[in-house]
Amino acid sequence: EIIDLDEMFDFRGQARISDQEYRLSICAVCPSFDDSNGEGICMECGCFMRSKVAQLDATCPLDKWDLLERRTVKSE
Repeated sequence: EIIDLDEMFDFRGQARISDQEYRLSICAVCPSFDDSNGEGICMECGCFMRSKVAQLDATCPLDKWDLLERRTVKSE
């Protein structure tokens, strides 16, 4: 049996890989996301999003991550 440690543990304050991918997918379609130079910068907060999405306690300045997470929970 293969154990997915990413699903079981928080590695030093980092969000799970699946959560990082989910957050970045939301950013990628946001009008405030600038990836023109390949760095993926949020024009609202100025953060480099590929780093920010990895932080467990990070939030979207437009509350897009939170709203979509709440919508997902309500629909279950």
